[in-house]
Amino acid sequence: MYDLILCVLATQKNNRLSFFDLNGYKKTSKYKTKVIYLVENEERPKYLKKDSDWYNSNYYYGIRYLDYLRSTKDKSRWFLQVDDDSCTDIDKTIEFLDFFHDWNDSVCLGTIVNKLKMTRYFDRSSKDIFINSCYFDPKFKSILKKTIEKEIDLNDFVISPKSFNGWEYCIFSNKSVEKIKNFDKLNNYIENCQEIKPKFSDQPCYVLSNLLKISISNCFFMCPLPYYEEYTGINKTGNFSHIHHVCDPIDQLNLLGRVIENNLEFENSNEVINYFGANLEDTSWMFYEYDPIDKKIISRFGIKLLENNSIEKIEIDFKDFEHNAKKYNLNYNSDSIILEKWMFYDSKICLITNETKYEFEKKKENYYNCFFENKIYILSKLNPIDLIYWAHKKFVYNFSENLY
Repeated sequence: MYDLILCVLATQKNNRLSFFDLNGYKKTSKYKTKVIYLVENEERPKYLKKDSDWYNSNYYYGIRYLDYLRSTKDKSRWFLQVDDDSCTDIDKTIEFLDFFHDWNDSVCLGTIVNKLKMTRYFDRSSKDIFINSCYFDPKFKSILKKTIEKEIDLNDFVISPKSFNGWEYCIFSNKSVEKIKNFDKLNNYIENCQEIKPKFSDQPCYVLSNLLKISISNCFFMCPLPYYEEYTGINKTGNFSHIHHVCDPIDQLNLLGRVIENNLEFENSNEVINYFGANLEDTSWMFYEYDPIDKKIISRFGIKLLENNSIEKIEIDFKDFEHNAKKYNLNYNSDSIILEKWMFYDSKICLITNETKYEFEKKKENYYNCFFENKIYILSKLNPIDLIYWAHKKFVYNFSENLY
């Protein structure tokens, strides 16, 4: 019997798989574990580590995990589903699981919405769901009706604590997998999910857990955000054995990769922050040109400081958010200034065009400004959450400074 099987929702259609193979999980020989990639009819790439398995499914990503669980003969104390843009410290995850839970109990672990300080960041279209008392995708109403052949009110069906997840990870104990495999209508449930296709891959697991009276608990050591400063895989005193979205273009992704690949460990969170903060290469910033007389932002765009001292503009199409631009009297004229080079000296960040040199002085952590020709120029560092908005092409507002 395995201690944990790590089930990775994966595809070769993006650039995540190779990064995950190198940096997506950390383990030692302390426990017996297995990594298995859950894909939809794709050929296994040759570069993958030989100690991982490849499971081809005929199902879309949202139910590959359940498809694997119903068919596998593998026995494990714990089964964990993750996305291929995450990092998991397997040893620490098993240590937490064994300390706080019993694999002989029927338990499902995930993120409970009332434990989060923020909603799903790019699923703004689902905001009405949060207003109601049910947090699940309304599609499950018809899925359950077709499965158990009777009308169901999700608000009655989903007992407290109600769970809206969409963070993709889900942990099942051995006992809960037994319940799932013995469910006489499991095939119907999976086929109905395949037909209607709920959006998030963990929700079919949580709805099924409610149906089978598998206890759902909040998992405090699995973080849905890329808080690498608290990731136990690099921080000896970290709080999170799993962090998500590390393969999206978060700040200093390449630096994080090098840390994990070289198996660097830091004593505490401050050491991690200092290490990453001392490296400006591959960091991303918002650049503002502000007119203090008219009291409005003339230009606002994202930039990335590259290792060869060149500057790359973060491109995004704002046409879908014209109402926001009007509301804040913003003009996203990103061609008004063409930044070419950057330098760092005497605690200043210097941005250079073909005609002008802007010297930015540090005013507070991750916040610099420059006064030049009766205008104020501002550099405000984008944090990982900001950059996830960029990655999913949604309207960006800066968490670090409220300029409005």
